[in-house]
Amino acid sequence: NGLFDNHVVDWLVNKIADTTFEAGDRFRKVQTGNINGYLYVILGAVLLAMIIKLRYWS
Repeated sequence: NGLFDNHVVDWLVNKIADTTFEAGDRFRKVQTGNINGYLYVILGAVLLAMIIKLRYWS
């Protein structure tokens, strides 16, 4: 019959593929190619992590 395969497995594989394509579309909009922007985000994340670490785990 293949009911389980046709309905459950195929649905799950299609949902995973849809999610992957949607994530790619979102990341494509974020990518600007501006290295300075990327570096500012990385620097901000590192500083935030350091502040949180010093405040809560020192």
